[in-house]
Amino acid sequence: MTRHSFIAASFVAASFIAAIALLSHPVAALGNDLINLYDEFPEKAFHFPTSPGPGYRGPTVFENLADGRLIAVSTLLDDPEAFVGTPELYVESYVGSRDFLYVGDLPLDAGASWSAFGGAFLEVSPDGSRVAIGDNDFGTPRVGVVDTADLLNVTAWAGMPIDWFEVPHFTASWWDNQFLAINASAGAGSQVTFLDTLSSPASPINPTVIGNIGGASAAVSFDAEGNLYTGNGYDTAVGGSDTGTIKRFEAADWAAALVGATPLDFEAETTVIDTLLSAGGLEFDNDGNLIVGGGDYFGGGQTDFFSVVLINDAANEYRVFDPATDTVSQYVIVYNEVTGEILAYEPFATEFGEAVDNTLVHVVAPRLAGDANGDGSVDGLDYLVWAGNFGNSEPPALTASDGDFNGDGTVDGNDYLIWAGNYGASLSSPPAAAVPEPAALLLLATGVSALWLRRSPRSRIMAATMSART
Repeated sequence: MTRHSFIAASFVAASFIAAIALLSHPVAALGNDLINLYDEFPEKAFHFPTSPGPGYRGPTVFENLADGRLIAVSTLLDDPEAFVGTPELYVESYVGSRDFLYVGDLPLDAGASWSAFGGAFLEVSPDGSRVAIGDNDFGTPRVGVVDTADLLNVTAWAGMPIDWFEVPHFTASWWDNQFLAINASAGAGSQVTFLDTLSSPASPINPTVIGNIGGASAAVSFDAEGNLYTGNGYDTAVGGSDTGTIKRFEAADWAAALVGATPLDFEAETTVIDTLLSAGGLEFDNDGNLIVGGGDYFGGGQTDFFSVVLINDAANEYRVFDPATDTVSQYVIVYNEVTGEILAYEPFATEFGEAVDNTLVHVVAPRLAGDANGDGSVDGLDYLVWAGNFGNSEPPALTASDGDFNGDGTVDGNDYLIWAGNYGASLSSPPAAAVPEPAALLLLATGVSALWLRRSPRSRIMAATMSART
């Protein structure tokens, strides 16, 4: 399972600013080179359930289980102006149902409270067997770790199955099933620590691996080769990295820092991947593309979108999304590697600190090659879209929705070949072996086949394993 870093909102005051970005470059400069990589599917957007009774629902954190179902910890507020709430655990009834079943109120550590601003993160380990939960408490922050089977079995809660570690945190990402990388505040800046979740909660082993981040907390994530990515969430140091700076730390380097207890220096690291948003959400999709979320809530800078980035030594390529119909300061992102979907949502309803009830979650997903109408199947309806736009290369920019399946700006025979090669494919089945020719389709095809024949034609890396500190 891809290591995740699903952020939630912690934007309560300047001292807690952590998902913030100043404009590093205008949105227009990002371009949209990866035009056909993902598509927005408004019909797949869903609302998280409203509160079951009196009160309001605060921010919700999501994650997916190993089978692709979503789980969520949502905060119930009896009083939207209070600073504490009740964490409720939900699980999706089946993959893609968007029907969330209430499991129970999450059991907390003795004497602990749950922040009204919702959980900091919800993370499932690579093999799906364990779950980590950040409670986002501003006084005594705790990270809970529990076996997935126990978390979903409310009868096991009487024995307090969750180990609560008192460690600072903002976001987190599992390296393996034992070590949890955590980005947290440290003095005037932030740092990345590695929590040994098999250590004693009474005396947690949580060494610093990356220090001297000259700004507030951002996200942390791993690529398929084990390299660690983190960023500067809000620039607080003169002469250091900018807000939204994302840097990569090679697997061998951070592993040596973990074992040797000498932290790497963020500001000294020269491998800058990008400067984008607040680096408040960092996820890798199944093809190794980096998904970046966050935004400048306080600084008036780069906000209201999230981006998929193809990392390239020469020049990164981007796809920018802003699926909301109203103003959104920043998007929390969740990547479901089972379904290939990106979930994006604004943790606050409208203004900072207002209660959320009925959170709208937007869905961005890969479109099947040849699926012009986005219904999840490549069929004759998509052919009709292609045929209706055949020869079109006029602005505005054409997309797969117009039959331009290869993204070259023209609807032509090359796009037909993509449609034909994937005919019969659906989100749940492979392409058919041959393209059937129904009578109606054959008649329509006859009129255009001569035209397209005359026109010019036009990995996922296996995750590396390494030994960390034991």
